[in-house]
Amino acid sequence: MLPPLHYQGLDAPQPFGYQPPPAAAPMMHPARVAALSGGVGVGVPPPMGVGVGMGPGPGAGPGPQLGMVRSADEMDGGEEGHPPAKRQKVAKLPGGQYYPEQDWINLHPHSISLQVRLPNDPSKPEYKLDGSVVTVPDLPLNLLISTLRDRILQYTGSAVPASRIRLAYDNKMLTNANTLASYNLEDEDLLVLSVREAKRR
Repeated sequence: MLPPLHYQGLDAPQPFGYQPPPAAAPMMHPARVAALSGGVGVGVPPPMGVGVGMGPGPGAGPGPQLGMVRSADEMDGGEEGHPPAKRQKVAKLPGGQYYPEQDWINLHPHSISLQVRLPNDPSKPEYKLDGSVVTVPDLPLNLLISTLRDRILQYTGSAVPASRIRLAYDNKMLTNANTLASYNLEDEDLLVLSVREAKRR
């Protein structure tokens, strides 16, 4: 489609039948086309590698110019693969319902850290249960609760038998065969650890 006749540019008379270069669709203000093509006169196609709305091509001047499009990485300021500084919490579902496990993993692509409140049990010093809250970092959401138990023992150096550890979140006991995602756990959520009595033989 040709531009309307009165739209012949601000300063350059154009030959009859002039058509803009195919890269320049949709039609742009001539001053903007000139800025994008590094100051080349109106009616001259931009140099190779510089299409309208594209980033600078080889040999273009330093830094983004007026009207240049920056990549998402430049906008973010963050490097690829690194989580953003503070993650947004996803609203919990009402009535204690959970999002489907895979949906939750899709919403939380990065690993999380969980806080675990230990019970206070000075009777067995080797258990190292002093009532403190420890943070266990770098937990992928597809991690099983049984594996989380082992991670907590590694992290605290506790000698509690793993089979006796119970973990609860929001007053609900967590089942060993389920994953963190199945309970919709998020970064910095607090779990409560308890140790059940040894079975009598």
